[in-house]
Amino acid sequence: IRFLSQFEAWKWYCEEAIKRNNQYLLDLSVSKMILFGARLILLDNQTFFPYHKWLMTVLENVPHKPDGLMPVIEALLAEKSQENINCLYGRIKSYKDWTNGSDYSWTSHFVYDVETVWMRQEEFIENM
Repeated sequence: IRFLSQFEAWKWYCEEAIKRNNQYLLDLSVSKMILFGARLILLDNQTFFPYHKWLMTVLENVPHKPDGLMPVIEALLAEKSQENINCLYGRIKSYKDWTNGSDYSWTSHFVYDVETVWMRQEEFIENM
């Protein structure tokens, strides 16, 4: 649920960036949305990636992922539009029931993992 919450949060930030015409936030948010979407798929495949340089290669080679995932990611990187954001979001979200039927609040998890992690002196979720 932690990676899913990050994926949901960064999608929301993408939408906020588009509303506010904030290119910096859009670039950051799209990258983070892709990162955490990829991490969901890699987790489902019980696969790690060595570092960002290899993320797309490792993701491309896992056996279980949504059909057409890589072209959807490439399209979003090329054009950071609401349509492409929604396409990636839908592709990842509809791939499986990531919560196993549990209710959850992505905002609570996001705040815990990003905005309050320094108070607990724990590892930042991106480094896990």
